[in-house]
Amino acid sequence: MNVLLVEDDESIRSCLADLLADAGLRVTSVGSAQEALGIIGGECPSVLLADLRLGPGMNGFTLIAAARQRWPGIRCVLMSGDLDAAQKSAEAPDLFLSKPFRAAQLLQALCGEVAG
Repeated sequence: MNVLLVEDDESIRSCLADLLADAGLRVTSVGSAQEALGIIGGECPSVLLADLRLGPGMNGFTLIAAARQRWPGIRCVLMSGDLDAAQKSAEAPDLFLSKPFRAAQLLQALCGEVAG
């Protein structure tokens, strides 16, 4: 499984990338929606795993919209501690992970999301 991880916090991004790689997943990790857009021109990942808040510019919702425009079948998982914002968007992810979450929850969500 190939995961495109988009997280602006470098320490969280590194930790998540290591966790996913240790679980046998192929991970491409970037720190901004703009970096992810550069990747969107290439091969479709199995899952887009993105934080809601990505710093200045685009957020997770707008990134999901761009990814789905390029890859209509892509599975999108959004991470955030802001449940209200996740419920207000018209561009809903396939799955929402509420921060903080456990490693096992993330792996189950990703593997189940792709299999589902």
